[in-house]
Amino acid sequence: MKTFLESLVSPQTRRSYKRGLEKFLEFYGKSLKMFLKEKDHGKIIERYYVWLKKKYTQNSCRNMTNPIIQYCKYNDIEPKIRKSLGIYHTTLTTRDHMLTVDEARAMYEVGSLEEKVIVKTWLLGLRMGDACRLEWKQFVMTPSEKLKEILVHTRKEGVSLCL
Repeated sequence: MKTFLESLVSPQTRRSYKRGLEKFLEFYGKSLKMFLKEKDHGKIIERYYVWLKKKYTQNSCRNMTNPIIQYCKYNDIEPKIRKSLGIYHTTLTTRDHMLTVDEARAMYEVGSLEEKVIVKTWLLGLRMGDACRLEWKQFVMTPSEKLKEILVHTRKEGVSLCL
C-alpha cells in the first residue's frame, strides 16, 4: 500500500486514498496482498460498496470505493464491477447549489476584495489550488489600451490558461 500511495502526486489524494484503503481493510479483514491473490476482485469490491451503503451516503461510498479500484489498476488488475450498482454515481445534495452568473455578479457587487477574487476565480474556472498559487505581482501592469495576457499553469490538468 505504501508504494501505491507514494505513486500519487497530490497529498490530498494520498490522504483520501489512505482512508479508503484502511476502511476497505476493516471490511475485508485480511491484507491487501491477500486481496490481490483473490480470483474475483470485482465481486469483493461490490460487497464492500454494499457494506458501505449501510452507513454512508452515496458520495462517501464512491470516495471510499475508488481507492481500492485504483489500487487494483495500479497492480494491473481490472476489476469487473456491475454498472447497475451505481458505484461511480455522484449525487447532488441539498447543500449543492449551482450558482448562476447573475448570482455571482450580485455576490461580486457586495463582496470585499478577497471575496471578489474568489468570485472571479470561480468565473474563470480555476481550481482553488491554482488560484492560491496566484501572486499579486502577476497582475501588476501599467495601464494601457491593449489587453494583456496572464498565463496560469494549472497543476491538475497540466495546461496553461490565458486570463
